[in-house]
Amino acid sequence: MTRNRSAYRVVRCWRAARLLVACLLIGAGARTSFAQTSRENTLSSAKTAFQFRTLDVFVHTGRDPLAAYQVEITYDRKLARIVGLEGGQPPAYTNAPYFDRAGFSAGRIIVAAFTADKDAVPKGEFRIARLHVAVKPGADPAFKISLTTAAKPGGTRIKPRVELRKGPNADIPGKGDQE
Repeated sequence: MTRNRSAYRVVRCWRAARLLVACLLIGAGARTSFAQTSRENTLSSAKTAFQFRTLDVFVHTGRDPLAAYQVEITYDRKLARIVGLEGGQPPAYTNAPYFDRAGFSAGRIIVAAFTADKDAVPKGEFRIARLHVAVKPGADPAFKISLTTAAKPGGTRIKPRVELRKGPNADIPGKGDQE
């Protein structure tokens, strides 16, 4: 019986040693692969030239208060990417609006927001959002905006006018710009 126990221990140690060696080899391969991928990404991003710009989304409601909106913004995804989105000026819309993160690089993004506070609904002309975009130098990604829907308190639809304007810091050089 002692012989069987010692043979069993040898087999267990042998299995543990093989498992340890396999883990070390896999870990070393993954580390090498990760380092190589990171180096390639750094090199390729250093060669890519782009500029940061901001675009403001403005709405003109006239006398109607704006309780909710949804707009669609399209652009040439080969020439630009959205890198951030922030809220607007009125207290009801200072938080970032709702959006689909896939739209940051898809060439089309849907942006929406609402407020349930009847006392805080703004009217007139105001900024409802600001887009932060990365654009290839000299490119015109043709940003376009269209109103999908808008409503005043109570849910009655309204048809305000929406527009995109160059925001502050409209042309901020990004990494890799060629000067």
